[in-house]
Amino acid sequence: MTAPLSAPTDADLFETVSSLVGPAARVQLWLFPLDADGVPVRVVIPIEDVPLDPGVMPRLGASVTEMAELGGWAALVLVWERPGPPWLSAREEEVVAAFRSASGIPLRAEFLSHDTGVRRVRSGTAA
Repeated sequence: MTAPLSAPTDADLFETVSSLVGPAARVQLWLFPLDADGVPVRVVIPIEDVPLDPGVMPRLGASVTEMAELGGWAALVLVWERPGPPWLSAREEEVVAAFRSASGIPLRAEFLSHDTGVRRVRSGTAA
């Protein structure tokens, strides 16, 4: 008998994102869906060439929300991948905030994949 899966801790999420995404190689947004119990759904969705433009985020947020509804996702872990420094620029903070506003699904955690690794994004800034 297999034990039921449990919701990952913050440390578990960081380890998973770091091992699966790692340092940035291109501009992408990674979606790690979670079910109603906070357990990862067995799918990871990379979206390549996401324009880091706040004006695009309402449409992208609506599309991701629709995918979440169709897939039965209760929450998401996001990874913003892009080559560059380990902090968000003012423009990137606008992009992240615009996506948060446009998305109709709760965000469990957000990370930034940059030149040398992965960092947690909190309240619009890398931590």
